[in-house]
Order: sequence, then structure tokens, then C-alpha cells
Amino acid sequence: MGKTDITHKSFFENAEWFADLMNAAFFGGEEILDAKELLPDDGAVQKADEGAVMERLRDVVKKHTKDGSTFALYVLENQATVDYAMLIRIMVEESLTYDRQVKEIRRRNKEKYGNILKDDEFVCGFRCKDRLAPVFTLVVYWGDREWDAVTSLRDMVAIPAANANMVEQMRELVPNYRIRVLDLNNVKDFSAFRTSLRTIFEFYSCRKDKGRLKEYLVTHREEVKVLDEESRFLLGTITKEKRLLERLKSEKELKKKEEDMCQAIQEMIDEGREEGILIGKAEGKIEGKAEGKAESIVYLLNQKGQLSKKAKERIEKEKDSDILAKWLLLAASAESITAFEKTM
Repeated sequence: MGKTDITHKSFFENAEWFADLMNAAFFGGEEILDAKELLPDDGAVQKADEGAVMERLRDVVKKHTKDGSTFALYVLENQATVDYAMLIRIMVEESLTYDRQVKEIRRRNKEKYGNILKDDEFVCGFRCKDRLAPVFTLVVYWGDREWDAVTSLRDMVAIPAANANMVEQMRELVPNYRIRVLDLNNVKDFSAFRTSLRTIFEFYSCRKDKGRLKEYLVTHREEVKVLDEESRFLLGTITKEKRLLERLKSEKELKKKEEDMCQAIQEMIDEGREEGILIGKAEGKIEGKAEGKAESIVYLLNQKGQLSKKAKERIEKEKDSDILAKWLLLAASAESITAFEKTM
């Protein structure tokens, strides 16, 4: 199991984040699941009998319980690549989970009723009125391209028949089994998420577009700066940005309080700008064309309010690369234009 997979699993073992994820994916953000009512469940399911011997491992599994009763089981599977057989994989995992419930009910029935059960119920060990808890599986896809694997069993089967009407009739006989895939490449509105997941997913959705990423940093500065340690680590891992992880590690070693992470993100965003700006080397070195730096300074400040004509002219006339580098970092971190102008 890779580092990213372990990070995903560790993060979503947290009941609050798990509940937020499932509520958004299955219930449109309605708080159906309460983190306090979620209990961890075994991620492994097995089957061992004369028919087959197999085991499947799920990433994160939690039981929704209340007053001692289990309402449902929720399963999370993280995917970094498209698995074109994912539907069958999930179907097998859910079947094994239901099979495990049947075995548990048979065991309880034997202990509770013994020889009281009659006829078919005695033979089967499963009563007519026994019921199973539903299993809901969510696949969260973190890949770079869109998920294009089928999500419906009907779309996965091929029916070789010359008569179109026959094909359609046979297709209707196939169970309409479906899986739920959260493809982060296609989600445009993350308002259904109520925890730091919203910030993480929104940031992640902008990762390919430097312009969108810059705009997001400016408009969501406060949300980014207050991310907790685990959310920061997940964000740094899924974006493969070592600077975010190094910033987090440095803060932890120095036992600092949570502080603004925006500078590290700004360094990531501005890397590769066409103007030639390179921000973000560990020692804080910044290189690039003077005019590109001045343009970036003005852009960042205009996101914070109205830049005075005097300050704008001073920035645009400045040719000293070191001074412009200092102002660029200041523009990225200053709380306001007034704070910038007092310091410049």
C-alpha cells in the first residue's frame, strides 16, 4: 500500500470527516449521519467454504448505529486510477458483506431459538422475517483524468442479438446494480461539504489551473490558513507538493501554533508563470523578470482592495529585483493594502 493510500485511509478513519463525506455524496449535504453514531468495522470480508475461499479488503468501513442497532454500513474506497472492473469488485465486496451478516444472524438464531425453529427456517437457520443492514459503498476518485468506467451493471453486459427489441428486453432482465463514484474532476459545487473537506476538495479541483488556484487562494485565504494539521498533510500529499509538507513538518518540530499556510501555496501557484516568476525555493529566493514581478504584486494587491495610484506607480517604476522580490512576498501575505503600504 502506497503512502498516498495510507494517508487517505488514515484521514477518513476520523468519524467527522467520514460522516461529512457520506452525507455530501449520498444525501446532498443533509446531515443524515452523525459522527457520534459511527463505529469502525472490519475492513476485511472473507468467504471460506466448499464453493470458494476468498478475502477482500476495503479502505474504510463504518457502521451507523443507534441504541444498539445497526442501520447501515458505509464503505469508502479510494482510487487514484480508473479501475474498469470496479463495479464487479464492489459487487463482490458488498455480496461478501451481506453473506457475513447472514452468517451472524444464523449464529444468533441458533443460540436464541435452538430447535424452536421449524421446517425451512430450521434448515436454513435464517428466518422469514430476518433482515440485513444495507451496505453503501462510495468510490472517491483522485485521478488526473475523468472517470470513464461504467457504473451500472446493465451498461457492462453485452447482449449479442440481432433483434433490437430482444436486446432491450434481455437488458431489462439484468439487475440494475449501480455504484456511486465521486469523481473530483467533475464536481463543480462543493457546498454540500461542511468540514475542511470542502476546502481540500475545492483546492484540489483547481490544481491543474494556475489561474484558478491563484484566485482561490486570494478569495479563500482564511479557510486555508486555519486548516488543521491532518487536513494540511492530506492536501500536501494529494497535490504532491513537498513545500506544504515541509512547512507542516517545520511547524511541528518547532511546536508552533497553526499559522498561515498561504505563502507555501502561493509559491506553488506562481511556479511556472509565463512571466518567469519562480517563487518558493526553501531559502526564499525569488527570480524572474522585474516587470513580471511588478505585475504580480499589483494583481495580488488589487484582490485585497483599491491600490493607491502613488503605490502603484512606485511598484511599476521599481527595477531592483531584490526589492520587488520582497514586495511580492509581502503582497502575498499582507492582510490588507494598508498593511502592505506601511511596510513597503
